[in-house]
Amino acid sequence: MSERENLQKRCMQLSTRQSRYRESKDQIYRSGFIAGFSTVLAMLFLLGIYLTQFAILTVYIDLEDLTSSTANLVTLEAKEALPELIDHINTEIPRQVAEELSVRLGRASLTIYDMTVVLPPESLTDLNSQIETLLVEEMQRSLSEIDTDTLSEEWGIRAKLLMEEEIISQYNGMIVTTYFKEEWPWLKVSTRILFER
Repeated sequence: MSERENLQKRCMQLSTRQSRYRESKDQIYRSGFIAGFSTVLAMLFLLGIYLTQFAILTVYIDLEDLTSSTANLVTLEAKEALPELIDHINTEIPRQVAEELSVRLGRASLTIYDMTVVLPPESLTDLNSQIETLLVEEMQRSLSEIDTDTLSEEWGIRAKLLMEEEIISQYNGMIVTTYFKEEWPWLKVSTRILFER
């Protein structure tokens, strides 16, 4: 063999080795990629199972935002309703008291030393009208002193505090579990609700 043929044979052997090396290198790369990808998928799957079975997500809700809108609505409603309520009280209570007085005074009598004196109807009517007049005047004076704006604000604050207490006592720390499918009870997310003031 000539040196040239020998050199060609060696070049062929070298190129065959290089191509085998590249193939094995590509095969190793593919195997490593598949193994790494499979490991990441398995870890994500295990993380998903952990999160759905054991982990509890915690959601913080600002109680101020939730209750302040209700307090504002109560205040507005009270500002609108209080004048009507006061007018209704001004007319209704004296009427009811007058009815009750006329029934009770209709059978009024005085007892002195075992002697009963029935009062005449004219004096009862006069007494009834005087009591009714005094009652109406006193009711109007008392009700006119009510500051409806301040009272409305107080009702709004009370409504807010009552709502906060009720929400905290009923729902604070509550855990809500959501199932993705009913057939898969293991695939769920649990959420704890916490309210912040």
